[in-house]
Amino acid sequence: MKKSFIIIAALSAMIITTGCGDKDENKNSRSVNEIVTETVPVEKQAEPSEESVTAENNENKNTAKPILTRECEIDNISFLTDESWEKYSGQEGAFAAPDKKSFYCLQGVSQLGSYTPQEFYEELLSGYKDEYEIISSDKTVSDFTTVDGITSKIGRIEMSRDGVIYTIDVLIVPQKNTVVTFASQVLDKNDLLMDIREITNTAKINIANEDYISGKTFIANDDSELCLKENGEFIYYQSKDDHEGAYCTGKYEVYHGQEAIDKADSMKDYGLTKEEQEQALTANMNGYKLGGPTSADYLYPENYYDTGDIYQICKDSYYTVILHNEKLVQDGSTRDMGNDTLYIGFYIPEIDYADMINAGTANYVGWTLK
Repeated sequence: MKKSFIIIAALSAMIITTGCGDKDENKNSRSVNEIVTETVPVEKQAEPSEESVTAENNENKNTAKPILTRECEIDNISFLTDESWEKYSGQEGAFAAPDKKSFYCLQGVSQLGSYTPQEFYEELLSGYKDEYEIISSDKTVSDFTTVDGITSKIGRIEMSRDGVIYTIDVLIVPQKNTVVTFASQVLDKNDLLMDIREITNTAKINIANEDYISGKTFIANDDSELCLKENGEFIYYQSKDDHEGAYCTGKYEVYHGQEAIDKADSMKDYGLTKEEQEQALTANMNGYKLGGPTSADYLYPENYYDTGDIYQICKDSYYTVILHNEKLVQDGSTRDMGNDTLYIGFYIPEIDYADMINAGTANYVGWTLK
């Protein structure tokens, strides 16, 4: 499927017009000015009074280097801020420093889609140029590792409008199919208490961080029931309503993320190369439909995102599940099986659903968490 530049461009535009968490860009520019004008400078006095000492102490506290200990989580993104920062009214993830002269926020979250990190960064920068005066920007994104060890890319953009200076970190995490922008804004760069990178350095992308399949029980869309026990054994009942009927037993393996790709690639009989799996991932990064594309989607690809529910997937939500079928119990008798069944697909946590394909038969199967 072709890259959906229109959709991603629209998301980029949404980030641009958000302007540090505020959907009204004009209001956002004014808000910093209003906050700054609320600050009354402490007057210097010849003989320090008790009041002036208190004011000076407060000023020192207001301009002290922030200590990032308070955790915030917005849209599956967690990061740290200073306990003394005030939450900006009505905007999640936006904070004003105590001196009311600087402002810090999680500016926007988007999927990366089928863009490369560099392509996305350039598209975003191009969109900013239409709305802001660019002061400086990285030419290319550089390597970055998140606090929880995920290989990523990052770019820096500094721009201004109406006297307000915006400094933006564009954090791109391909493994999570996610782009996050953190931003600071001030009228005078000398009023910045910290570089926005210090907040970016604390960011975690809480998407597909765990194994959602191992040890769980699922009802398949043909009303069969798959019980994956925590000890690595499974029972696959032909009917969820008749556990006395036919069923299969054996052991199972579950892999997700890069390990899922590597494992499927190693099973040469199925012909699932790393390159083909990566291509399939890329083709679905703009949005995934349960059961894969239909014939109508191939005939009218421009309508793909207009029909059916679309879900965000990423490399870490990609799974390989192997059932080592050992015994079949049916009609009171047991016989050895000795074959494997390989499934690959995506787990969609928001609906507790594994959308898989049997790699041996090329048939889709859906597993709903019981």
